[in-house]
Amino acid sequence: MRNYLLFFLLLLFGVSAHSQTRRITGRVIDSADGTPIIGATVVTDKKTEKTIGTVTDINGQFSLNVPSDCKGLIISFIGMETKKVKITGTNNVIVSLENSVELLDEVVVTALGIKRE
Repeated sequence: MRNYLLFFLLLLFGVSAHSQTRRITGRVIDSADGTPIIGATVVTDKKTEKTIGTVTDINGQFSLNVPSDCKGLIISFIGMETKKVKITGTNNVIVSLENSVELLDEVVVTALGIKRE
């Protein structure tokens, strides 16, 4: 009987520990034309030992298991403004990123070659 009680308590603890996360899904799009952003980085704003994050797929969609006490996500992509979104009360988000206003003044590309004679 004691073994059954111990097994039940361990099983209960395992279910409780598993329910400490929730699944967040969403889509990241370009605010200018609504096209999906492929390869955008989506990470939790909660500081943990390991970074919890993912990247968007070819349709700009992502799916991520986050801790239940996580309040938001940070979405970034090269050439776009980084955006923080709150995820309290929702499991599905749509995020539109805007182009970065910082522009390069000048870009110089040089190449070195080897000439053989």
